[in-house]
Formats: sequence, C-alpha cells, structure tokens
Amino acid sequence: MPNPRRRRRDNISDFTANLIKEYLCNYSQTFALAHLAPDRRRRVAINNVRFNFATERWEPDRYVLPWINGDYVILTPKDMLTKDDTWINKNDLIRDFHEPPDAILDDQLRMQVSNYFQRVLPRHRNREANQRERADAARLTILQFPPLIDYYIRLKEDRGDQAENISHDKIFQTEQLFIFRLQELQAQLKQQTPFYETGRTT
Repeated sequence: MPNPRRRRRDNISDFTANLIKEYLCNYSQTFALAHLAPDRRRRVAINNVRFNFATERWEPDRYVLPWINGDYVILTPKDMLTKDDTWINKNDLIRDFHEPPDAILDDQLRMQVSNYFQRVLPRHRNREANQRERADAARLTILQFPPLIDYYIRLKEDRGDQAENISHDKIFQTEQLFIFRLQELQAQLKQQTPFYETGRTT
C-alpha cells in the first residue's frame, strides 16, 4: 500500500517543479552543455515551461538536456533538495502543539486554548495521556481555534534560518551516503571481488 505521507511529499515536489520548470530546464541545459559529451545530451521539447499572461496559456520550449536510457533528465540544484516534510507542515503543528499557544499574545485566547485542550485531553487514573491521545486533543483544539494555524506559520517563518541549516545538514548526509560511501563500495567491489566482471545478465 502506498505511503500517504510519501504521496503528499511527491505532490508538493511535482507542484514546485512545475512552477520553476523553466529555471530547472535552463539549469540542466547549462550543465549538459558544459559537462556532457554530445552523445549524452539531446535537444528536446518540454511542455508547460512558462505561463504567458497575455494569452493565458502555458508555453512549451526546447532545451538541450542530459539524455540517458532513451529519455531526458531535468536536474535539480542540490540546495533545493529535501527528502522530508516541508518546513511548514501539519505533522509539526500537531507534534509541537504546545508552542503556538505559548506564542499567542492575547492572554484571553491563550487561556481559552489551554482550557479547551485540557478539557478534550483524555483523563486516566493511573497514567498520563499518551502521544496519540495528545495529538487527537491537539487536532480538536486546532479545529476549534483556527487562528492557531496562523500563529504556527508565523513561528516557522521566524525560524527560517533553522530550516536552511537543517536542509544543508540533510544534503550533506545524503552526499556522504550516496556519493562518497557508494564510491568506496564500488572501489572495494572492483578491487576485492569479480563483481564487475560477472556480466549484466547474471
């Protein structure tokens, strides 16, 4: 069964890529012309590259792009990549629910939110509410007080530098795993095993 969180991330990625498709195509073309042999690149037509506000239509264009296995490749600058939720997302809002109420400057609203959350939070005689119960109470409270979403977004916007640092860390970890570690593995396989002499059909 497909992971719904993964699908949401894919939808966001697809939507973002479509909005900046012209930029990505130009970026990919610059790379292809500078670094790839002629047989590794090809001029191709790309649909919906830019929106023409005069005609109110999406326009196609042609680019020289990397070509592999009978298809073109559109590259993405590494500082745009992420494999996790977007910086502003519902999961963080629920998990870090204690933060938006603390950020509410209106004392009366903050008290109302706190009281409502405590009221819908399940009470147990011999244990505290678990993580799922707290998350359910947070959802109910947010539905009751929609302005909490605005406070949460403002908190995230104020911490934009944090998002950038986290993104750089994740990119570095991905480079370590998929570039440097993979190169080490390839070297070991080549030097210590007959792996690359075995043939593709084995």
